[in-house]
Amino acid sequence: MQQPYQLAEVEPDYAGVGSRSLAFVIDAFVLSTVSWLMVGMSGTTIPVHPVRTIFGFDVYVSGPLVVGVGLFVLLYFVVMEGVLGYTLGKYVMGLRVISADGFSLSWGQAIVRNVLLPVDALVGYLVGVICIWATERRQRVGDLVAKTIVVHV
Repeated sequence: MQQPYQLAEVEPDYAGVGSRSLAFVIDAFVLSTVSWLMVGMSGTTIPVHPVRTIFGFDVYVSGPLVVGVGLFVLLYFVVMEGVLGYTLGKYVMGLRVISADGFSLSWGQAIVRNVLLPVDALVGYLVGVICIWATERRQRVGDLVAKTIVVHV
């Protein structure tokens, strides 16, 4: 039987836009570093699509490599949250994802909330930000559908 994450009598300290955004920036830095290493080590010889880097040079990546990096990014969030309840960014910011009922996050919830991340990312993450501001428990679309919350630990 799962143990509750927090006592039911204590109202959790829900994470807002600021701490969640900083956690995402940390995760984005980690993921972009690993992704660029994957691109650099791939040995791709068939240039399909040029990607202009922030340093001003083009890197050519193939379709399968783009899919591989995309899957890696999705798996990072799903596996980290499914196993630990947080990503590296959330850990640094003192955040944890839990089920809305107060129990640990399930694998299904970790998958659902992260598969819906592109919906929250629409219009420069405006959809997710508005949703967090508009909900009592500061939930984005992925959290609402997966029935999860992000709390300060």
